Amino acid sequence: MMNLAGNKDCDKYIAEELRRNGIEVIAGPRSGHEVNASLTGRLGEFKFVRAWYYWVVSGPFPLEIAARMYESDPVWRAEVRASGHCAAPHPREQATHRTETNREILDRKNEAESRKYAGMPEGSTLMREIGIKILAEHDFADDPAAAAHHSTVDSFHVDSEPGLRLIADAIRSLSKPALSAEDKLAKFIKAYGAMRLKFGDEYEGRFMVCDALAAELQAEGR
Repeated sequence: MMNLAGNKDCDKYIAEELRRNGIEVIAGPRSGHEVNASLTGRLGEFKFVRAWYYWVVSGPFPLEIAARMYESDPVWRAEVRASGHCAAPHPREQATHRTETNREILDRKNEAESRKYAGMPEGSTLMREIGIKILAEHDFADDPAAAAHHSTVDSFHVDSEPGLRLIADAIRSLSKPALSAEDKLAKFIKAYGAMRLKFGDEYEGRFMVCDALAAELQAEGR
């Protein structure tokens, strides 16, 4: 994607990228950042903000779906980076784990450090307040992933427009009503067929996941 840092026409390119991928365009004040845009994107509770060469997508994306896409789709694996990590590790390494009441669960190391800060003398105001705040607002467990009611990846950096379309389609699928197995298969195959036509052989490898997921849906009778 084009580097929009310092580009006075950045809103034009932002609007085009969002609309091409079916993402709502939201107007607001200019950001004052390197990409000084007045436009962002929105899909449900997810926000899309354009940075230099990539999009920042923020919102509670289910970990299991992120993991499946990472493991099966080469474009997602390379270009939809969990938490913006430059090495693009597995989403499980960047997940946030939460209780049924949506409190974040941290590990025991974080608990011990927070208790240490919370017990500091009154004069150490900032660190003491941070420790107290973390203890008040979080739960703790030996294995946060195992203790979690649900887990999410809360942000991604997306390095290409095919990657942007992938995550936009995945977000849209989160809020769709239940469909019959036949309707699911038909919509799935139609969507990926359209992507094949749009992006051609350059992204051919990504479509290997289509047959596998379609077969899985059939097997589960979903």
